[in-house]
Amino acid sequence: KGSEKVLELTFPEDYMASELKGQKVVFKVKVNEIKTREVPKLDKDFFEDLAMEGVTNKEELEHEITHELEHQKEHELEHAYEEKCLDKAASNMKIEIDSLLVDDEVEHMYKEFMQRMAMQGITEEMYYEYTKSKKEDITSQMKNDAEKRIKYRYLLKRYIDFS
Repeated sequence: KGSEKVLELTFPEDYMASELKGQKVVFKVKVNEIKTREVPKLDKDFFEDLAMEGVTNKEELEHEITHELEHQKEHELEHAYEEKCLDKAASNMKIEIDSLLVDDEVEHMYKEFMQRMAMQGITEEMYYEYTKSKKEDITSQMKNDAEKRIKYRYLLKRYIDFS
């Protein structure tokens, strides 16, 4: 604690911020605090703070976590099965999809993607800088999924119409 050090470094040539690539920098650092991680005691206070209904000891916590993980895995398998069924049914479809419809779906998917990035604190410009890509690269990768989404919608609508 309290020690200081000067670090002379060079940013890598593939660094995400182009203005810093290959640049020499000097960092002056000082250790202000040293923290250690403490594993909490599994006591009554721990389980009260946890606030999980019906969980008052280690065994019940392990059971609850195992149950939740099994439930998540079951849900993932169910989703994968549904996706496989839709994919199989859609592959047998004979349909022409208007390119404007695909473009609209791609744009919708792109906006959703950028909203997810923004929730993580990543702007559109930052994303392009990190990935060394542009919007056209992203949207062209989304085209097949957009067509699949449209086919799935038509398929499900047709199924509902006949149910």
